[in-house]
Amino acid sequence: MKKSNIVFSLSFLIVIFFFFFYNVLVEDKTFSYNENRELTQQPKLSVETLLNGSYMKDVEVYVNDQIAFRDMFVKLSTNVKLMLGQKEVNNVYICEDYLIEKFEKSKLDGKLLEQNLRYIEEFMTKYDNSYISIIPTSTEILGYKLSRYTENINQKETIERIVQGKNNIDIYSILLEHNKEDIYYRTDHHWTSLGAYYAYVSICEKLGLSTIDLEDFNVEVIDNEFSGTIQSKVNLDFGYDTLYKYTVKGLQPKYKRVVDENFKEVSNTLYDESKLETKEKYAVYIGGNSAITRIYSENIKEDKGRLLLIKDSYSHSLVPFLTNHYSEIVLIDLRYFNMSLNQFLQEENEFNDILLIWNLANFVENRTLIKLIK
Repeated sequence: MKKSNIVFSLSFLIVIFFFFFYNVLVEDKTFSYNENRELTQQPKLSVETLLNGSYMKDVEVYVNDQIAFRDMFVKLSTNVKLMLGQKEVNNVYICEDYLIEKFEKSKLDGKLLEQNLRYIEEFMTKYDNSYISIIPTSTEILGYKLSRYTENINQKETIERIVQGKNNIDIYSILLEHNKEDIYYRTDHHWTSLGAYYAYVSICEKLGLSTIDLEDFNVEVIDNEFSGTIQSKVNLDFGYDTLYKYTVKGLQPKYKRVVDENFKEVSNTLYDESKLETKEKYAVYIGGNSAITRIYSENIKEDKGRLLLIKDSYSHSLVPFLTNHYSEIVLIDLRYFNMSLNQFLQEENEFNDILLIWNLANFVENRTLIKLIK
């Protein structure tokens, strides 16, 4: 055997054994800071999981999540694919100035969507002061940035099907009207505070609130090094987004933000700047996800009473605008809410308005909406 072949074979074996022992000896990671998500842990073997094939599938996901130097390999894979001319990596479209997450047809589980429509219908029939709005993702509103050959569902048709015949707040139209502005983050799936402002305008028109004009806000930078969840999926150096704070000129409102019913956290601000030291910087808005968050406001533009907001994280950057109109806003995230919603509403004082609002990607995959009728 040639000396060069021996050297190559030994080098290959060294690399193989290094990765084997590294993955065996190093403790499994539970969280990916870069991807801002929980990592898959070693699956449990059973006769049932072995026979139905789920064990091997789970092992494959586990190995992919726990492999040594995973972030480096994700970045290398992305760059290789870009060099080969690919513009879609890990279900993310790589545009010149945006990373846009793909919205696949597979997200539309017909049975799940029909169930969710029934839950919404039953809830809104019971509470006639309730309104619904479904937010399109950037894939739809910024679709002009994508190749004509990309495959995405028609979000407008799906949204119209969801809200048909209900107290609907049309956010789609105003976002489409302003789609040349920075209304979605370039590296994250959320809308920006500017996008949330335009949604706020549509909400005000429907609920009879006195809209505050954009020029009547002071705009301050919270952080200019925000790198979001879509960037984490491709691990591509794509620059940073900026997080902003909008406050009404000439007003000095007072706030109290209470997280969960046990008063786990009480703050006098809408913003949790400690989140700026984490990967999840978007959580600076109202502190991020929790089952229940209450926001009390004083010295505001007008007081329309109490608002119940059943929502996902898109609403977090919307709330600072709505606090100018309600002395109390109660936010409920059904993903973390484990008590009876009907009982909760019976125990509460009456809400003047109830707003159900999710982005479309969350809505069509949401398996917690049954809590609306429990």
